Amino acid sequence: MNPIERLARTAVLLNLLVLAGCSHLGPKTVAVDRFDYSTAIADSWKQQTLLNIIKLRYMDLPVFMDVASVVSGYSMQTGVSVNGTLASGPASAGNNFASVGGQAIYTDRPTITYVPMTGDKFLHGLVTPIDPKSIFFMLQSGYAADFILGLTVESLNGVRNRSVAAGAMREADPEFIRALQLLRDVQAGGAFGMRVEEDKVKGSTGVVFFRRDDVPPDIAEKGAEIRRLLKLPAEPQKFVLTYSPARGADNGGGAHFRCITLISSSPASTTSIASPSGMYACILIRKRKAPSMCSA
Repeated sequence: MNPIERLARTAVLLNLLVLAGCSHLGPKTVAVDRFDYSTAIADSWKQQTLLNIIKLRYMDLPVFMDVASVVSGYSMQTGVSVNGTLASGPASAGNNFASVGGQAIYTDRPTITYVPMTGDKFLHGLVTPIDPKSIFFMLQSGYAADFILGLTVESLNGVRNRSVAAGAMREADPEFIRALQLLRDVQAGGAFGMRVEEDKVKGSTGVVFFRRDDVPPDIAEKGAEIRRLLKLPAEPQKFVLTYSPARGADNGGGAHFRCITLISSSPASTTSIASPSGMYACILIRKRKAPSMCSA
């Protein structure tokens, strides 16, 4: 076998090996890229939220940047070339030569689109109280009532939660704290719930109900204590909620729900630069060359 034939067979073998190794480039990247991108986006949202909470603590403007889309594209180009010359004279004359060349080009071209969250619609969402239906749907899904209501409610039937509205911190009424503690037990016992009732005339109405049938005596007693703490009538089993910071009607209750800014300000009021979360936020701020809040 002359050198030219040997090199030609070698080139064909190399080309087959390259094609076999790169024939499934796309599917192999799914398992890695999908989780890496989702983890990176989730972590960046957490860091951004923490930074904005610290900004609210020091009266700075919160800024949100959304990741609108992520498009990642890969390409692989391979090639093998064989060149040679076979002279008619003796091989010792140095007239016979051959060369084999190959190339591989791998391209990773991710395209990530960022959209700043601004405008009237965004600002309206920051300062508008949360729709009670959204809170009720979360409670219907099984979220803990004490956690959800403690975070999103400013007051229930005139009984006030801890608040940082108007730049002044006010501690929660003892009745509110006790009512939230009891709500967790009553909800776990199936004796408390919230739902949204649709009416063609009145529209959507939020309803709170307390069950008394087939309920253990201790759970029923806790439900009665919640009524007393929140100044609700003892007899009705359901109450219609109205949006009001004051006490509701005799057959209902008033609920004052918070906006996103107040919800974020609540944990911000107990956070400082000296706290672990504040120190972590300062590290993020310094990395972004905005050390105004962490210069002390």
